[in-house]
Amino acid sequence: MSQVLIVDDEATIRNQFRDFLAKWNVEVLVASGLQEAEQMIAGHDVGVIVQDLILDAPITQVYEFIGKHCGPDVGREAIVITGHLDKADFRRVADTGAYCFFEKNVSLDELLIATWAAQERADRMARVNGRRGRAALSAC
Repeated sequence: MSQVLIVDDEATIRNQFRDFLAKWNVEVLVASGLQEAEQMIAGHDVGVIVQDLILDAPITQVYEFIGKHCGPDVGREAIVITGHLDKADFRRVADTGAYCFFEKNVSLDELLIATWAAQERADRMARVNGRRGRAALSAC
């Protein structure tokens, strides 16, 4: 089964999600921002990205990141989490094709169930497509 990448700028949340999911034998990677997440995607078989909507980056970059790395064409799903639920953000997340959307404080049990379902769907999409898309790192 593919790996889950948690992208959140709060170390406490990254660690809490990682530790909880790992108890259920979910292989978890963590990243504190989009650049680190790009590197993780390039080097691992990431099937699900648990993505904080509000990072130390413009929100437009977060939406672009989700659009680039998630969806049927790349065989990867996004679970978006935020502490700042805004109706416009909810609509925009839905438009990116994210698997689901949670408001913090998310129930860890709900996150686990959503992760399992998203992982199964992402792995199925990757089999249909013949591969999972990976990020292309460019020189800075």
